[in-house]
Amino acid sequence: MNPERRGPRLLLRAPLGGVLAAALLAAPGCFLAIDAIKHTTVNMDKWDVSTIEVGLRGEGICPRSPVQLVVFANAKHVERDKTKRLETWAGDARSSRVGKMGFEEFTLTIDGGSFDAESGWFTPNPDVLATAASGFTIEAKYKRQQHVPAVKQVVPPSYACITDGGVAGPAGAGGDVGASGNGGSSGGSGGTDATGGRGGDGTGGGAGGNGAPGLAGGSITAYATMVRTPHHGRLGLLVLEGEASDVVLFDPAIGYTIVARGGEGGAGGAGGSGGPGGAGGSAGVGGAGGNGGAGGPGGVGGEGGPGGSIVLVVDAKHPELAETIRLDVSGGAGGSAGLAGPGGGSSSAAGAPTGTAGTEGAQGVQGRPGRDGPPGAVRIDRDDLASRFAALPDGVALL
Repeated sequence: MNPERRGPRLLLRAPLGGVLAAALLAAPGCFLAIDAIKHTTVNMDKWDVSTIEVGLRGEGICPRSPVQLVVFANAKHVERDKTKRLETWAGDARSSRVGKMGFEEFTLTIDGGSFDAESGWFTPNPDVLATAASGFTIEAKYKRQQHVPAVKQVVPPSYACITDGGVAGPAGAGGDVGASGNGGSSGGSGGTDATGGRGGDGTGGGAGGNGAPGLAGGSITAYATMVRTPHHGRLGLLVLEGEASDVVLFDPAIGYTIVARGGEGGAGGAGGSGGPGGAGGSAGVGGAGGNGGAGGPGGVGGEGGPGGSIVLVVDAKHPELAETIRLDVSGGAGGSAGLAGPGGGSSSAAGAPTGTAGTEGAQGVQGRPGRDGPPGAVRIDRDDLASRFAALPDGVALL
């Protein structure tokens, strides 16, 4: 090949590619087309599947946390000497599915919650006792080739995501932003042999509103014991009553925190901006510009709410639960200080020479943060709880 001809052809390739790319991106519906490509899954007509496997994209199934299923397929290309381990796509509706299988290729069932067959996401039943003994049974069948064996898997519940609960006091509302100051009026204009009038000064910004105080934490009574299930030899069982109502199983190696914190104080509102100085009047000599108004002071953060109250009754047979279960009745954090409002800008005027510029307004003063709320009260008792936990479901037994 003649090297003199090769150079121009290579030189033309880069700008042509850029032009084509720009044209494609500018074309109507381009982004819709790109999105469609992202959601194009593997054409399974080109693959002969021998076996499938089913699993989870996560560490087990916790009753209080959704999880996505994953299906793997060991397959051979029907036209080429190529084998591959395919898998279903991961993520949410925005995720790329290029090179992945769609969930519609499989019949998938799972007990113990609700399942979205289009996305593969499973939302477990939050009632921990409903699946404590049974676990979660997953079944998968490949639709296109009936000879591929179906698979079934029982997944024991995990309680790693269940670490805290209760009721914190509501947070206080934030303060309003201060009103902006008004701009100064423009100075009067004059003739070519006159001096323009001075611009008026801007007015100061308004003060930011104070944050509202946080409210008190809730009042809770809790009963705790230890149980076993077919899948776990030792679990904490906790019943919350009062302003928080729940039944939870938890891993005693991780522990559990009962929360009755006070609500956070609302943030102080920012001070308003100072009004800009008015422009000096135009004339032979421009008028002096007005001064900017001072920024408004920030509001005071609201006080944190007081902590609530917790009474914990632990099974007398398991006094160690008093150490495994943490009680949080701390006061709510005080609200943050309102920011200082910025000073108004200065102005000058047209003319020859121009008038002197006014001075910018001073920045306002920052508010102060709110005080933290006081802690609440806790009490720990020990008692025989056998009668309280007498009606446990089959497979869940007291230790």
